[in-house]
Amino acid sequence: MDSSARERSGPFGRMIWDYHEGDLAEQPRHRRDDGEESEAPLEWYFSGPDAWPEVEHTAFADVCGRVLDAGCGAGRTALWLQEQGYEVVGVDRSPGAVAVARDRGVENAVVGDMGDPGLFEDSFDTVLVAGQQVGVAGDRDGVRELFDAFAELTGPDGRVIADVSDPTEAPPEFREYLGDVSDGTASRTFRTVYDGDVGDPISLLMFSPDALRRIVADTPWSIETLYGVDEEGGHFYFVLEK
Repeated sequence: MDSSARERSGPFGRMIWDYHEGDLAEQPRHRRDDGEESEAPLEWYFSGPDAWPEVEHTAFADVCGRVLDAGCGAGRTALWLQEQGYEVVGVDRSPGAVAVARDRGVENAVVGDMGDPGLFEDSFDTVLVAGQQVGVAGDRDGVRELFDAFAELTGPDGRVIADVSDPTEAPPEFREYLGDVSDGTASRTFRTVYDGDVGDPISLLMFSPDALRRIVADTPWSIETLYGVDEEGGHFYFVLEK
């Protein structure tokens, strides 16, 4: 691998690189904006389908055609999709993560913003955004803009498959941190901490199925399917179609 990709990465990309190389400097952590810390789920970023929840398998069955794996990270889902015979392009902001994805066998992975139509010459049939990364836009307007970008990236029969957590179904100890969730939305903000470095803050929007309906109403998309909405914890997948 090109070691410059590691050096051009923040703490997230460097921890992915070092884990892949078996050379972690320390256990990486996610630090919330209220100071609460938790271990970064490194094993999950590299996990295979046997470790995935049933709701993912169910949602991924709706993948079709040419696929953009948006926020591909170390290639968790891109590798599986390739094995199923799909043409997959992975995109991630982290040069280190993209380098690791390529080293693990992802045939086509690029560094860039998942919502940048200028990165790609050909359209996609499916945009897959796993790992709740659809919320990286930060707020409702940002998610709408991201959905609009996905509309540009896809053909007339395109679809988006993504997951998110419903803040109204969050455990009590997490609800206290989230604050007012009466409109069905909330944000959680954290930084990756690794090897003496603290990454830029990342704010992820969480939203309920009802809030998703309101967000989608101003985009080219409509909700086709919801998966997992009755499961404990509020994590669910949704499928959007034009």
